[in-house]
Amino acid sequence: MAISYGKFGDCHLLGHAWETVPSDWTPAYGGVPMTMRCMRCTMERRDTVGTNTGEVVSRRYVEPEGYYWQRSSDDDVRPMRVDYRLAWITQHVLEATKQRRGRKLNAV
Repeated sequence: MAISYGKFGDCHLLGHAWETVPSDWTPAYGGVPMTMRCMRCTMERRDTVGTNTGEVVSRRYVEPEGYYWQRSSDDDVRPMRVDYRLAWITQHVLEATKQRRGRKLNAV
């Protein structure tokens, strides 16, 4: 399956790079809000943490627009991590080829 690596490719391939940020929301049924945001794609993970146990009581994600893959026909299959890995390889091979061509042209 040929896919575009796109602007969210690193997160689809490697997973998110979370950092803890201040929470701007209030848990519906008590607990403490804990918010993480991905440094690459801005996806937010919002956990409600129990005040007595420290356990994650609930979790939800707030995704950036365009993050999730969209089916364009009935035959489309959701890409897997290996598909993003192949797209990454293709992208980097193309970049390396362009750089080599640029060096050859500059050397002439």
